[in-house]
Formats: sequence, C-alpha cells, structure tokens
Amino acid sequence: MKPCRATILLGVLAAAATSASSPPIRPGRNDIVYSTDVVTPHVPWAVKLPGGPIRGFFIPSVARGRDMVELIQRLDLRPTTVTIDPSWDVNCWGVGDFYGHETRGDRDDFRIVYGYAEEDLTGSAPFEVMVIPGLNGWSRLTRPSRDAILRRVREGAGLVLLHPFVGDVKGHPFKGDEAEGDTRIWDLSPLVGVPDDRVSDRGYPEPNTEAMTQARWEPVGRHSITDGADLALIPSGARGGRFYVYEARGDVLVSAGGHPVVAARSYGKGRVVAFAYAGEGFIPEPVDPVATRTYWDSWEYEYALLAKSILWAARRETGVHVASLRASADEGLQLALSLGVPEPGALPVSSGDATRRVEIEVGVRSAFGGAPGRRTIRRDLRAGENEVVVEAADLRPDHGWPGGRQIVEVVVRDAAAAEECRRPEALRHLFTRFLASLGMTIILP
Repeated sequence: MKPCRATILLGVLAAAATSASSPPIRPGRNDIVYSTDVVTPHVPWAVKLPGGPIRGFFIPSVARGRDMVELIQRLDLRPTTVTIDPSWDVNCWGVGDFYGHETRGDRDDFRIVYGYAEEDLTGSAPFEVMVIPGLNGWSRLTRPSRDAILRRVREGAGLVLLHPFVGDVKGHPFKGDEAEGDTRIWDLSPLVGVPDDRVSDRGYPEPNTEAMTQARWEPVGRHSITDGADLALIPSGARGGRFYVYEARGDVLVSAGGHPVVAARSYGKGRVVAFAYAGEGFIPEPVDPVATRTYWDSWEYEYALLAKSILWAARRETGVHVASLRASADEGLQLALSLGVPEPGALPVSSGDATRRVEIEVGVRSAFGGAPGRRTIRRDLRAGENEVVVEAADLRPDHGWPGGRQIVEVVVRDAAAAEECRRPEALRHLFTRFLASLGMTIILP
C-alpha cells in the first residue's frame, strides 16, 4: 500500500486542560467574555507556549462567536476581543439582554462596536497579532482603527485577514462611514482585488457569490504555515470549500483552481496572512458531513491551519520542524525531525538547541471517532535531520485496523518538560492520514 501525504500541525499538548478566558469587559461596554468553562471535544494543539500566551486582538462575530472559544481551547492566547456581527440585528441583540438600540447599534449603525475596536487598537496595549475578519468591509472600521492596524503591522505586529475587502460605502453607507472606500487594505493584504460583498436594502450582508468559486485546495511550495499539511482533511472541491477569487500580492501558500486561497507577505516589520475562504466565522463555512462524506472532525484541521497562521504572524515558530512524515498500515511511521535547521520564515535557533532529548507520543484513531491508542518513545535529537521509525506492528492498534481512513497523531515534547509534571514545552503535533487495506463487514443475527 502506498504511503499517503503527511499532515503536520504545529502545537503543544498540555498535560491537563485549564479554564481560560478573554479579559473582563471594560466598564460601560455591552459585550461578552469568551470563556472555556464550557469545554467541547478538541485537540489542544498549542495550549502551552514558550514565552507565555500570545497577546492578540480578535473580532469574533456573534453568530460564530464560539470560534473564539474553540481557538482559545487549542492555542495559548491572551485575547482582547470585540464582538461585531455583520448582521445589524444579531449585532444588537445577539449577545444578551441589550434591547435598547443605543447599547449595541441599530440598522446601518455599528458606531458603538466599531468604537470599542478603536479604543483597543489605538490604545497602549501591545498586540503580537491581530485577527480581522471581513465583516462588512475594511472601510467600515473607523479611520483611527485602520491607521492603528497599519501602524502596528509596520512596527512588527502580525496580522491575519479573513476575506479582506474594501466595503461598499458608496452603494450602502453606514452611519459614520467616510465618503470613499479605503483602498489601503490592498497595500497591506497579500490577497487583493476582490469585489465587495453587498448590503441589502434591509441592511443585511449579501455575500457576492459572483466573486466566489469552488475547487480543491492544494499546497504551493514550502512554508511553515502549510509545510506537510494534508489539505485533503479540509473539505474543498466537490466537498465544499467556497472561496473568493483574489489576485496574489505575496507568497501563495494554498491555491485552488489556479486561484490563491491562502497567502502571506511582509509589511514593514510585520507579517500578514490572508485567507480567501467564505464564512461568517474564523474558519470556512461548514459542510454537510453526510452529503460530502466528510466523516472526520474536519474543523480540527481548519482551526489548526488558522492557529499555525497566528503563530507565524506572531513570530512564535520553534526551531524544531518536520522534514518528512509518512505512514501506512504496511510500513508503519517514518518521521524525520530537524533540529537547528529553521523552517522557511522561522527565527534563528539559539545555540542552546544544538541537542535536545524529546518524547514522541504516537496515537492512532479512526476518522469515525474514538479516543486514540497511544505509545511513547524517546529520542535524542541532534543538529540537522533525525530519523524516527515506528514499525507497522507497533503502530497497529491492539484490536487491529478498523478500516477506512486512519489518523495517526504524533506529539513531540521536550523530555525534561514532560517529566516535570507533564508540562510540555515547545514542539509539535503531527498528523498523517492513510487508508487501511482492510475490508468491512456486518455481522447479522
């Protein structure tokens, strides 16, 4: 059986989950705190990072606000959040008993919530990264907010843009809008030139479906965000994955049908990543798992790709990376880890990383669910490339392969940190998928 392409997802696995949340709401603001008190099934990709949590600014929507919590569950964040929904009524009443229009806005009036964003973006709090969705267009942000984003990125902050576009301030102006759209977004974004989404006469966003297409995502070249990522685990092409058609003005990391889907660039001292996918939240719009035969937890890989983008934009990559990763039911797992050889775009590795003892945890689970069976091995990594092999007999679950797509989970930890209260330091989560060469049968009574 042929080995499959490998998927590499950056992260660190914590020994125990802890409750986390965004900071308390400022007095006088009508917004919400995003807390992990309600835990959903997830893979804690990078819940403990060297250097502490990433300080970031995020604008989650109301309808997809859970995306913020899901991201906090998977990535070590200290987020500052302002909740803004592109639909005016959901924005006004969707986060609690704010039944007076004056508390969150009104139809064609988002000045209150955009004012919250302005307070944070123009304030003195440092942000390593900002995650800004398209909403109703870049130009709807206040001029001081846009100026602050440009300044912060020029000075070294990271930026992740989700479906960036100018905004139709001429065709459907909101209260407080300027007369002309702000095209400086195209100076900043590595994806440029998409037509605006529209706003209906009733004040609701109307996605510009004429500016969208659908095709299978494919990686382009090598980059620390997508290096080794098996994009087949993210629904695209016939399974879904609509995206907006842009032109690239940066390094294209993912393309589909000849169009860029994910791209990155530098702006001043900062790094910028842009995503073209359609959706109201932080990840692509969901697909019907039955109609598309997407039986695995595809959102895990979508959150992981976003998390890796945030890590790269915030300059939080590590000096350990995967040179290659292959797995099959017949040949087992072949893993090549490089130490002291930075990934494309990574920061230099300190001399203290010349050698490192690591603990490698390998687990296998079916795409249909279930907790993975795990085993742990230890290796001393030396500068350069290091090969790790797990034989097929050792990789195979005790009960045998269940058939269908298998997901192999590999977690690499610093061994000393693993010993000390099982608290991991900075290494990686790795995933690979393959089809087991087994049949399936039904036992009838």
